[in-house]
Amino acid sequence: MDRTTLTDFFEEVETTEEYNGYFSSIVEAISIVVLGSLCGLKNFSQIHQWAESEHVSEFLKEKLGINHIPCYHRLLLLLKMVKTDTLNQCLMKWVYPGISETVESKSNEIPAVQELLRKMDIEGCLVVADALNCQQKTAEAIVRGKGDYLLDAKGNQPTLEKEISEYVQEDTLRMGMDCERKTEEWHYYISSRKLSAVGLLHHARME
Repeated sequence: MDRTTLTDFFEEVETTEEYNGYFSSIVEAISIVVLGSLCGLKNFSQIHQWAESEHVSEFLKEKLGINHIPCYHRLLLLLKMVKTDTLNQCLMKWVYPGISETVESKSNEIPAVQELLRKMDIEGCLVVADALNCQQKTAEAIVRGKGDYLLDAKGNQPTLEKEISEYVQEDTLRMGMDCERKTEEWHYYISSRKLSAVGLLHHARME
């Protein structure tokens, strides 16, 4: 596939349900969010306001052919329909086009990500990845590149998931956790998030 613009890279993104794009394009919604994030915007509310501004909307129309900015509520609905694993693959192809030949399924996405990390300059960066890429070799590649990682431990790492779950239940540990709570008022509801951080689990290992 010949890709010439950012939106072209997201044409292969899959959704959790059938959607004909009558009102707004999921590809365009993803492109708006990616560009807004690259501009340093921290949440969807900021990104939507940014995209609706006259200067940015003209840029999106001229450069990417995005003629309509979806309303805030529809933008969220479109993003919720995205299958995150297919979005990850498309993002990798955009960041490093050569990776497209190796990322064709979940089975070889893992080594492809590890190879990509070895080729990228990630010093001082925080690498965030889903549960599929919660792998020991992936973490090692990030550390060798002098980066930090935030990996999602789920059922594919049962021992690690169990150890973390048990570890964070200790009362003395919970009292010493660094916690931050953030509440955002969106158009139709209020979102509240709480982040708790603890020290490294030296005894816990990825498989």
